[in-house]
Amino acid sequence: MRSGRNSSPYGRSTRYRRRQVRSGSGPLECLRTLAQMAEQVAAGDSASFVTLDVARALVDLLGLRDCRYETYTEAVSAGSPRPVLRHDGELEMRRARWSPVPIGLPPNGFDIILSVRGRPEGRFVCTPRRRTPIAEERVLAALALVDQAASARLIELIP
Repeated sequence: MRSGRNSSPYGRSTRYRRRQVRSGSGPLECLRTLAQMAEQVAAGDSASFVTLDVARALVDLLGLRDCRYETYTEAVSAGSPRPVLRHDGELEMRRARWSPVPIGLPPNGFDIILSVRGRPEGRFVCTPRRRTPIAEERVLAALALVDQAASARLIELIP
């Protein structure tokens, strides 16, 4: 067993682990963010507010410089010159598909389509800070957050 004030039997210093927990990284923080959004939807918060909160959460979760939501228009339906992060966690552009996990998110940005009942309602326009590899759980949590915004919109459609 290692000796020393900041060592652990697993080879990482306790200082590193404390910093990791404080900074909010890891799968647990992804779940917390998702749970908070699900709570907002279950409480009946306005779809507009949920959508804004999802955009804010995407900035933190994916390390973005900016994220905004655009409602569905003909311009959106015509397609984007930027890659789209699909529901399976892969990016797609002009029929080419790849995973952002090993190489990071595209530096010129990407879109995440928000669909309700299989129909596109809008998109989150995302611009990363830098191109660095990203954890798969962060990508999947981001897509689940977008689904929460879709759920909030669907609830508002119910009379």
